Amino acid sequence: MITIDRIKNIAEDIIADDEWVNDSHTKSEHKGIKDGLNRLIKHLEDLQQDKLGTSIDIFSTNKVN
Repeated sequence: MITIDRIKNIAEDIIADDEWVNDSHTKSEHKGIKDGLNRLIKHLEDLQQDKLGTSIDIFSTNKVN
C-alpha cells in the first residue's frame, strides 16, 4: 500500500527537479507538472478524509467514489 505521505515525497522530488527548465516553454511545462501533482495530492487527501483512513490503496480495483 502506498501512503499519501509517500506520494507527497515523490511529488516533492519531481517538483524540485527543475534542472531541465531553461526557457519559457519548459517553465510553463514545469508549472503544469507542479499544478497537476498538487491537485493529485489534494484529491487523495480529500478521499482520505472522506474514508477517515490513514492511507489509500491506489492499486485497488474497487472504486472509491
